[in-house]
Amino acid sequence: MRVGILGSGLMGGKLGTIFARAGHEVVFSYARSKQKLKRLAREAQGNARPGTPGDAARDADDSSGSRIRWETSEFDGRAGCESRDTNSA
Repeated sequence: MRVGILGSGLMGGKLGTIFARAGHEVVFSYARSKQKLKRLAREAQGNARPGTPGDAARDADDSSGSRIRWETSEFDGRAGCESRDTNSA
């Protein structure tokens, strides 16, 4: 499977590493620096490489994704997390 990581922070970096070590092709993209993307690809020890968000989206087998939206409610004072399919609507 070809996996494009759009957002190679803590979660994306770890997920991409897991996929690469499991034998999947991974493109890491969108980090604060190109050096971080190169380091993630090298440390993944698999078929991983750094790239742009366009590379990651174009080279992935599936373009589905989700995003996290944080909300606060004045009624309960707690933050909530909602996952949404970005391909719908």
